[in-house]
Amino acid sequence: MRGDIGFITSIPVCWLSLWLTIRLARLEPQQILAGCLLVLADAMLIDGIALRWFHAVYTTDERTARLGAAWLLWGYGVSAWIALFVANRRVRLHPAR
Repeated sequence: MRGDIGFITSIPVCWLSLWLTIRLARLEPQQILAGCLLVLADAMLIDGIALRWFHAVYTTDERTARLGAAWLLWGYGVSAWIALFVANRRVRLHPAR
């Protein structure tokens, strides 16, 4: 169970991040999925570059870096699912006119 609490508590953080993305970018219901996935893809690329070529930015310990990378993948996956859920819900509530 050690370390699992970070994965569980990241769910509300993912939701908040997506909510901020939607609000700050003023995304329409039909734009939510594409907009959020664009932000997630950019963040994944930046994290991938940092983990591969600038790994000291995160940590010098290989085990900690692996756990951090797993947490990042988890966060991106959770965020993508939340974006899909929010986009589908908003499109149903506010159909295109």
